Amino acid sequence: MNRRLIASTLGASLLAPGAAALADPMISPGITFIGMGGDGPMSGFSAGAELTVNHITDGRLFDGVHYGGLLQFELDFDGNFRLSAGGQAFGPFVGAELAWTVRFGDAPTANGVMLNPFFGLGYVNVAWRNLFDVDGYTPGAVVSLKVPVGDYGQILPSGRPLRDAHGAAHKPRVVVLGRRPLPAPAADLPMASRVALGRAWLEDARDEHAAVDAFRKLARQLAARGAPRALVRRALRSARDEARHARDCLNIAEALLGLRLALISPPVPDGPLPNLPTMAVESRLDGALAEGAAARVAALGARRATVAPAQRLQAAIAREEAGHAELGRAIERWAVEAGGAPVRAALEKAAPADPDAVDVGAVAPHGDEALWRRWGRASASERRDAWAAV
Repeated sequence: MNRRLIASTLGASLLAPGAAALADPMISPGITFIGMGGDGPMSGFSAGAELTVNHITDGRLFDGVHYGGLLQFELDFDGNFRLSAGGQAFGPFVGAELAWTVRFGDAPTANGVMLNPFFGLGYVNVAWRNLFDVDGYTPGAVVSLKVPVGDYGQILPSGRPLRDAHGAAHKPRVVVLGRRPLPAPAADLPMASRVALGRAWLEDARDEHAAVDAFRKLARQLAARGAPRALVRRALRSARDEARHARDCLNIAEALLGLRLALISPPVPDGPLPNLPTMAVESRLDGALAEGAAARVAALGARRATVAPAQRLQAAIAREEAGHAELGRAIERWAVEAGGAPVRAALEKAAPADPDAVDVGAVAPHGDEALWRRWGRASASERRDAWAAV
């Protein structure tokens, strides 16, 4: 396999959009490097690509027994290639693959069976290949570099949404890079409680990460519309705030989930420059209202939290999101002054969402409400009350 193909395959493994949450089938593309013994066709070294689609039991990525499908393609330096399809099952660190395999190319076509026990650590799997075909038994070794890519649900945002030209909100993809030790006090929590709490903090990290791009986009729009430089600077300062929020929320999520994670920004083009009425309405709904509600939720979490990192983070979010809400009101005032009657008419028609209809996202499982309060999390009713209060 040439270097360009290897590089493009690795790029796909890192950036390919995932189609699943932790509790759903998880897609893992990657690349493989193979060494086979014997002196038959495809002995020696080859390289290829791999795709697995697995069911993750109970949403516990590195706990329990998981299973799914496997598709592999490999090419050697003599023009022979092999296509394999089958399944795999795995638990913490270890697993096994069973696949039907077909060899093509300069050598005669041959069918066979592969049985590969493997050891996994992070996104690297090392397998002992056992190939049985017309040439008999051939042992080998396979190193796979794979990155599970997960997509997660939508909740009431804790930062300014990143919207496309049609108004649809976008969030970053989550890439699982590997495992990390569970620190105290996360290590002392029941697994189900810990995973649910970690996913809630991960959603906050995704919201805050999306808000970084949203504020940068807002700064470009303000500059293009001739807004006062102070508003542009405040938008850029808000983007820096959101970057800190995203990093710190992700740190808490990683500690609870026992994972090393990365967030990949979605490709959202700026689209046409919005007019002043549109900017005013978005600044009211996504800025003054949504971020005002997020500030109230964070302030409540900070007052009740007993876990120090969560308390400090929620206090910072409450203070800075309140500033972002005020920026939304300042942009609205500027747009009214600059645009006059059309802007006022658009604002009169802009109605915030009914608090009872707001998707509040992750809530504490029954019996974990006190635990979530200690970690700075608000309940569904408290989130709706915060939305209604602004």
